[in-house]
Amino acid sequence: MQMDEISQQSLFWIGVVSASHAKCGELGGFAQLCHGKSAPLRKMRAGDWLIYYSPRTEMRKGKPLQAFTVIGEVDDDKVYEYRMSASFVPLRRNIRDSPGLYFFILGCRCFIF
Repeated sequence: MQMDEISQQSLFWIGVVSASHAKCGELGGFAQLCHGKSAPLRKMRAGDWLIYYSPRTEMRKGKPLQAFTVIGEVDDDKVYEYRMSASFVPLRRNIRDSPGLYFFILGCRCFIF
């Protein structure tokens, strides 16, 4: 689905992650949130959209970035385990990314009503 074909039932979710981690998910076609917890992933449905906000370029000591770095559509309703090491098995779900989004928010004015 293209951004101009978004369903009225679609929800938009924001995940906060370093730009390097967002890029890893974009290249791998997956989302992983809250250190691999299932709850945020299970709230999403196929056709929803996930937007990654990246406060920094790297997780701890990266340079300040303050940008929306990746947007992608939730591909299906499957949440699955992915073994990263013997002691870390986070949950993920498949995302179809829309490459090219990189929106800096530093200096922008936002109004919440």
